[in-house]
Amino acid sequence: MSPLSPGSLDRKIVGYVRRHWDEEQTPLLLSALGGQGDIREHLKNDGRSLTGYLLDRLADRINVIRHTTNPAVVAAVPTDASGDFDSLLEKARSRNAGADASRFAPAIWAAFRKPLDDTKERYVSVKRPIRFIDVTSEERPEGRIAIPREYISDAPGVYERIEKWMQENNIDRDPLLSEIRASEKLPADDVLGRVLFALDPEELSRVSIPLDIVKKLRQKPI
Repeated sequence: MSPLSPGSLDRKIVGYVRRHWDEEQTPLLLSALGGQGDIREHLKNDGRSLTGYLLDRLADRINVIRHTTNPAVVAAVPTDASGDFDSLLEKARSRNAGADASRFAPAIWAAFRKPLDDTKERYVSVKRPIRFIDVTSEERPEGRIAIPREYISDAPGVYERIEKWMQENNIDRDPLLSEIRASEKLPADDVLGRVLFALDPEELSRVSIPLDIVKKLRQKPI
C-alpha cells in the first residue's frame, strides 16, 4: 500500500467521518476509523495517536467526542453535527460491539477476562497465532504487548476495555479477529445459527457438537 500524502489522508478521514454521519446519523468510533488500512499505516509512521492526529490537523473539520461517563468510548463527528452525543455514542458502541466482540479471537477475549495472579503480568501477541502469556515482571517477553492489570476482569465492559487498549497502543484489529467469522459462515435463521450467535467467543471455544446434530440443527428453521 502506497503511503498517502498528509493532504490526501486528511481528505480521506474527513470523508469517512462525514459519510458515516450522513448515512448512519451516529458518531464514527475511533476504533473503527483507525482500523482503516491507510489510516493505520500512516499512524504507525507518524507516531501520533489517532486522537492526537485529529486534534492537531483536523480540528476545524472534525470534533473528537467522548462519552461523559464512559471515556473509553471515543468517536469523531463533523464539526456541524449536533445532538445528544452520549445517546448516539451508546448506539454506535452497541452496534460496533455486537459486530466485533463476536469476532475477536477467543484468546483475546480470554486475555481480558481470565483472572491474573498477583505475582504475574500479562502479555499478548498481536500477530497470528494470537496467544497470551502470564510472566513475572523480570521476564518481559519480546514481540508482545502488556495488558494493564486494571483492564483484566470478567465484569461488564470487556469489549470497551479491549477497544481502549487497542486505541492506546495503535493496534491493528484485523489480526485480533477470529480467523473463522461465524457471521460470515452461518445463517441466522436456523436453530444452530441462533444458538451460536447467542454465545460469546469464550463460550464458543468450548462448544463441541457431533456432525449429525449439526446437520439436523442447520436444517431446522426457526
